[in-house]
Amino acid sequence: GVAGAGGKASNVAAAKPQADLTKVMAKKHLQEAQTLISRKQWQEAIKELRNALKLDSQNSQGHVLMGIVYMNQNFVAMAKASFQEALKINPKDPVALENLRKLDGQGAKKQGGDTQGRAREDKHDKAKKEPKKGGWLSWW
Repeated sequence: GVAGAGGKASNVAAAKPQADLTKVMAKKHLQEAQTLISRKQWQEAIKELRNALKLDSQNSQGHVLMGIVYMNQNFVAMAKASFQEALKINPKDPVALENLRKLDGQGAKKQGGDTQGRAREDKHDKAKKEPKKGGWLSWW
């Protein structure tokens, strides 16, 4: 089993450059995303950011940029979640803090999502009640 132990040691050594390469790849996706954001190409930017965060989920900048993209599309809850994720990694991130403040200020005005949720629940309730009215049991 000596060769096995030696093999493990070399794997550990090989893991570090791999991690560095992953971070480099993630940075490339982030740079591409920033270019797309400047062109207001939101969907493409999201794809790049998702790729970056898959490679390096602890990159606070990736979460901040994702939040900015969501803000620009008025996805307030998703934007907040992205900024909060960035702050878990880097609690002093100025961009995340500033944008969260902006979103909290807006939050009171934009509560449109709740009404849709209620409408959906009403439909479900009606659907549940209807089969009781009749059906094959009422024939007996």
